[in-house]
Amino acid sequence: MLKPSAFMAVAAGKVQDVHGAVADKGKIGQLVFGGFNRCLYSFQKFQSDTERKMASILEREALKWFNPAKGQFQLFYKLGAKQNEYQPDFVAETKDKIFMLEPKAKNELSSDELFWQRRPPPCAGANLQLRTAKRMAAKRESTC
Repeated sequence: MLKPSAFMAVAAGKVQDVHGAVADKGKIGQLVFGGFNRCLYSFQKFQSDTERKMASILEREALKWFNPAKGQFQLFYKLGAKQNEYQPDFVAETKDKIFMLEPKAKNELSSDELFWQRRPPPCAGANLQLRTAKRMAAKRESTC
């Protein structure tokens, strides 16, 4: 089941078009975006302009996609002594595959955390989560 997003648009706030440029990229995390046709949510927030651009590409290239809410997938990885929850930036479905995507700027490609996130999770858990994502997408489609 698709988890509800943990953010709310401010009543007086303007919803930004995902395809439009953002004037102050430093405040992108404070903005709410809309204008989606293929996203499983009507509104999304992004942490960076790189993520916003990825969403714009997914609107054009994917059959369905979403930016998962915290706790949507219960996948974990260890970084040192700490066990972190892995939350992909995007899940996208194409004609024959479902992808978990992590768009990164060039200066973020060598971080220790990214190394651990790139390691594949245990197959059984990953397959279960991908099947769950596919069921969520099918459920969303049947209610539209």
